[in-house]
Amino acid sequence: FTISCTLSTKVGAMAAERFTIPHTCILVDDMIVKMSAVFKGLEVHPDRMAANIEASKGSIMAEAAMIAMVGKGIGRQDAHETMRRLSMKAIASGTHLRDQMMADDAVLQLFKPEEIDALMKPGNYIGQAMEIVDKALKDLR
Repeated sequence: FTISCTLSTKVGAMAAERFTIPHTCILVDDMIVKMSAVFKGLEVHPDRMAANIEASKGSIMAEAAMIAMVGKGIGRQDAHETMRRLSMKAIASGTHLRDQMMADDAVLQLFKPEEIDALMKPGNYIGQAMEIVDKALKDLR
């Protein structure tokens, strides 16, 4: 097979492409084969996933809380600093991030206790993950 290359000024560039493109395809094929084996044996345990998330004592939800604070009009840097400070306090004291948020006057000025509880639920912070997965599965079928 030949490729007409009228814009190329160096013949040597084609030699690199003749090597690189086929090898790239071989590597991609190998990655697909290996990942297919990984996903073939994949087992999802929602109960273990929930337990692992809860083991973080809410720290994993700090970003969700920060984004919600920004949505309430707090500057991103200030929201980040507040959540960093509360996360560090929760870790140092071994308490849940929710408890630190509930004890913070600045946070309580923004959120009602039930809103803080909602912020600590991972299912409320999945963005468009469901739509992305549904689309991927539809495309595969």
